Amino acid sequence: MTGYTEEWITTGDGMKLYTRRYLPTAGEGVAKGKWGASGVKAAILFVHGFVEHVGRYEHVFPKYSGAGIAVLSYDQRGFGRSALDTTNRAPSAKYGKTSWAEQHSDIQTMLNILREGVSSQVPIFLMGHSMGGGLVLSFPTRPPTAPFVPKSETVLGLSGIIATSPLIRQTVPAPKWKVAAGGLASKLPFGSNITVAAEVNPEDLSHDPAVGLAYREDPYVIFEGTAKGVYDMLTGGKELAEHDVTNWPPELPLLVIHGTGDKVACSCPASEKFVKEAPAKDKTFVPFEGGYHELHNETDGMQDRLFQTVSGWVGAHLATAAKL
Repeated sequence: MTGYTEEWITTGDGMKLYTRRYLPTAGEGVAKGKWGASGVKAAILFVHGFVEHVGRYEHVFPKYSGAGIAVLSYDQRGFGRSALDTTNRAPSAKYGKTSWAEQHSDIQTMLNILREGVSSQVPIFLMGHSMGGGLVLSFPTRPPTAPFVPKSETVLGLSGIIATSPLIRQTVPAPKWKVAAGGLASKLPFGSNITVAAEVNPEDLSHDPAVGLAYREDPYVIFEGTAKGVYDMLTGGKELAEHDVTNWPPELPLLVIHGTGDKVACSCPASEKFVKEAPAKDKTFVPFEGGYHELHNETDGMQDRLFQTVSGWVGAHLATAAKL
């Protein structure tokens, strides 16, 4: 199943990011944008997780475009084709080489591209999974002292934020000495290039054994990161839970979905706590009983339930133009 258009985007700092966009091909919608798609009722910018890439969602996004929801997805800097495509990647690209400031900047870049691609009348939603979930939740909550703070008009232009299995707190926290060592290494001049092992058990992604096997054999998956990237990911989630959650814009709708059986690294109770503490007027937490980390790859009807939950929530917020 394909139905997508590929494009390489060059960011302001010269990084090249691989993108895929899934667009509706028919149906009633608002006026066409730059991409010329008809029947677009809403648009989603999707941010993937740690040690993965957007090619793992080929079976997911056509469901959304088929429902009139355009999807722009991209391999984050340091992952997927953005790191491993030797023909098109940036010279400075390295697997796992990234930082939260750069990742937040990339989100803003992609939101601008998505806005240009669809009509100005189309509501835009920001959605992320796992590490990407932590990133999208932190995007509108950056304190003024953060290395990168998104433009207020970018946040104002969002009609809602959706996170699935977000990394806020780890299910089993990494030893403090290990986090501290990573922090020291990340601050070295070459910290962004120091490779560290990524501990991901493929069998914990889904109850379907085929999912873990495909992940283990995926040529665009390497079980490693960098000291800077991993440190930022872990401490960013911690800061989000302890401080930045209170910065959530009250008028920005929030949806968080998490499997109660998540064993990878992302705490379901932490997701529920985040939603409770976020000052959003419109907020929803949906637990999937027994679901593992990748609900979009789960068994027992959870894949379809996830799609219905997200698409239904988006549909209910089509009239929402977040005015913060």
